Amino acid sequence: MKIYQAYMDEEQRAFVCAGAVPFDAAANCAPGTREYELFKQLHADPARQQHAEPWGLVSWKFEHKAPIGFPVFQEFCRRHSPAGADCVHQPHDRQ
Repeated sequence: MKIYQAYMDEEQRAFVCAGAVPFDAAANCAPGTREYELFKQLHADPARQQHAEPWGLVSWKFEHKAPIGFPVFQEFCRRHSPAGADCVHQPHDRQ
């Protein structure tokens, strides 16, 4: 499983997590549809299409926004994707 982590410049690239595939999103300047356009770009990539492995995309701010670390999320995705899940997210109890 590949989880891409988008970044817009070198300052943001420094926040790309170990285990994530860095994805340079600097050319995408459509603020209203930025993430959607990135998903479309990754989906259409011929190199990625040659492999049937599951993939995902997260923000460069993933570990700042999410209540879990990237390695925990990545392992959760690896466990659930082979079971046929199209979308994976890890619920978090905020007690």
